[in-house]
Amino acid sequence: MKAEEREYLIAFRRELHAYPELGRQEHRTSARLAEELESLGLEVHRAVGGTGVVGILSGVQPGRSWAYRADMDALPVCEPEGLAFRSQNPGVMHACGHDVHCTIALGIARQAALHRKNLRGRLLFVFQPNEEGAPGGGTGGAQAMVDDGLLERFGIEAIFAMHCKPDLEVGEIGFTRGGAWASCDHFYIDVVGQQTHGAYPHLGKDPIVAAAQLIDALAQIPSRRVDARKPALISTCMVHGGEAFNILPEVVKLEGIVRALDRDVRNRLNAAIEATVKGIATAHELQASVEIHPGADVTVNDDALMDAALAHLRGSVKLIETPPQMGAEDFSVFAALIPGLYLQLGVRDRSRPYAPLHSPKLSIDEDCIPIAVDAMAPFLMDLELSTESTEG
Repeated sequence: MKAEEREYLIAFRRELHAYPELGRQEHRTSARLAEELESLGLEVHRAVGGTGVVGILSGVQPGRSWAYRADMDALPVCEPEGLAFRSQNPGVMHACGHDVHCTIALGIARQAALHRKNLRGRLLFVFQPNEEGAPGGGTGGAQAMVDDGLLERFGIEAIFAMHCKPDLEVGEIGFTRGGAWASCDHFYIDVVGQQTHGAYPHLGKDPIVAAAQLIDALAQIPSRRVDARKPALISTCMVHGGEAFNILPEVVKLEGIVRALDRDVRNRLNAAIEATVKGIATAHELQASVEIHPGADVTVNDDALMDAALAHLRGSVKLIETPPQMGAEDFSVFAALIPGLYLQLGVRDRSRPYAPLHSPKLSIDEDCIPIAVDAMAPFLMDLELSTESTEG
């Protein structure tokens, strides 16, 4: 990549970083991306699934339609002092690298537009809102775009994405075969007893002791109800109960997450949670209810897309086989419907102490941007697959 193009993209990334927006509020971000795509001569569609943007680059030669997806939203994180281009929106920060993701997608579009005459078929650039989950809940951005007809309207046959990974070095691209990101479900449990004085527990029904047993029992489900060779976890992350030190409350509320890298394991975990809640409630002669709200499914990488990517990228970057992530990604919505491929991009900034994604101290080495663009643009333009696709 030429120096002036690198400088252009880095300046654009810094602009996005300075003006982060939460999910479903990405109005400035989507407008800027649409303007950039239109300046390249792409066919641009705005307000897809809310604030989503789709840019279409049509080649001169006939062929198939691939999409590259970038998420746009930021996080409710306060960015510390230090960067000249730090967030100008108090309490909001691009702490997950989505500013980098959008810049890479734009860079690929710019490079592909220069070589449109060599493009067979179409390249689509999908800028997705609300990957992190907007305050107040609601439908995630990928599902909102699908509900708005993204795949059918634009004839997308396969989709690609890449995520910043701060524990990989710049120049490295991580890949994971099969399940790459975990499913994510959210459970709510109410344990309802009978309030009484803490000195006379026999006169009531103690939901705290029952909740304590339930927390322990839930934590044991993955190790005793699931094949130990298949990653799974249940974490109780919130416990609320009681208003006085000497009164046993009527209700204890529990909330937490369920993660798995296999769809059958996911179903087994959720069924076991419901059975465990019922059993412990019965043993303590009290009532309990459980709601499990489904989130992202397992993100499964398509084998054919993976083979094609590795064959192309080998030699231009250092390929690192990375373990599956127990984090979740709503890219899974796309990958369940069409073949999808999700890679990890090395962004480690050696000039500053390591910090993980979602940390206010996250720092990214911007040299990752031209590396990703130079690796992915030729791959997407040259990609050829049979009309048969494996399961997404």
